[in-house]
Amino acid sequence: MRTSIAMVVGLAWLAAGCGSTDSDGSGTGGAGGSGGGGSAGTSGTCANLMQEYAAALSEAKVCDPSINTLLCTAKTSDQLLCGCPTFYNPANKDAVNKLATVSQQAQAASCQVPCPKIACADPQSASCVASGSGTVGVCTDTVN
Repeated sequence: MRTSIAMVVGLAWLAAGCGSTDSDGSGTGGAGGSGGGGSAGTSGTCANLMQEYAAALSEAKVCDPSINTLLCTAKTSDQLLCGCPTFYNPANKDAVNKLATVSQQAQAASCQVPCPKIACADPQSASCVASGSGTVGVCTDTVN
């Protein structure tokens, strides 16, 4: 019985966390959820998840331009919701794991936003471009 109650409470919390959107862009914002414990930590709202995804992607795009090998070889979305393809450095394992975790949390929370009806450029490759001096660079997409 405890498991059933916990499951219902958990599902209700997830359903309340994010709004839904109709195809015409109208919709309702979700009611604010109450914080919960467990593995979700502080990543309770869709807005927080979008920010966490953006931060993790920035970390995943870090590379070393002095290394003479391809570093930016994996593709993901440049935004948690409604994004376009972009390359990142799969060697940044912690950031890559964070991207996957945040994506799963957003899916579980049914996060949605109205997506603009524009075509995305599909980069075919990326290179590590120095950002300042030293060995810090960022994966920069190349669109043909």
